[in-house]
Amino acid sequence: VPLVEEGLHNSKIAYQTAILYLNELKGKVDTLVLGCTHYPLLKNIITCFFVYLIIVKSLIFVKRTL
Repeated sequence: VPLVEEGLHNSKIAYQTAILYLNELKGKVDTLVLGCTHYPLLKNIITCFFVYLIIVKSLIFVKRTL
């Protein structure tokens, strides 16, 4: 969240942070739920780590339940 709020969502530091969190998921997941409204802004970086990935934005579910 802080990276997005600081406007760093397309930066080298965002990519390096994604490496720390997403490398271990490579080849293990096919669907990722973005559990925060900030995370869709990181979609370009997230998709770099996966050949095939379904991304579910949590905002869609929040909107449907309200």
